[in-house]
Amino acid sequence: MADQRTLLQRLQRPDPGNYRSESELLARSVRDNLVDLFSTQWGACQAEPDYGFPNLSVLIHSFDRPLTEEIYQYGVEQLKASLRKAIQRYEPRLDLRSVEACVDPEDPTHLRFDLRARLLIDGRDRGSFSVSAVMNPSGHLELS
Repeated sequence: MADQRTLLQRLQRPDPGNYRSESELLARSVRDNLVDLFSTQWGACQAEPDYGFPNLSVLIHSFDRPLTEEIYQYGVEQLKASLRKAIQRYEPRLDLRSVEACVDPEDPTHLRFDLRARLLIDGRDRGSFSVSAVMNPSGHLELS
C-alpha cells in the first residue's frame, strides 16, 4: 500500500500507524491537511498569502454599514466560496462535490459547513469523503 500522506506528515510520523486500507490512510491525511488549512488565517503564510481561511468577524466588520440579514447571508456565501476555493487549490486529493452552510437561527454566529467530496489518488476515485467544519466563537473553523 503506497503512503498517501504529505511529505511533512511522513517526516513528523514515519510510521503511518494502523489503517485498514489505503483509502482510510488517505482520508486521515486529507483531514489533517484541512485542519491545518482551516486553522490558518489568510496572510499568515508569507509564501502563500491566500493560504488559509478568512476570519468571520473580520469579514463582517469589513462592510461599511450595519449588519443586516442580507449582508449576513452574503458573508456566509463568501465563506462558502472561500472554502471551495481553498480546497480546490490546496487539497488536490479531493474532488469537492458540495459545500453547504447550516446556520443556527437562534445564534447566527454558530455556523457549520458540511463538505462532501470524493477522494482521489492519481486521478482515480477512492471513495467518499465528508466532514463538517464548525465556526468557533472567535471566528475560526474547527473540523468535527
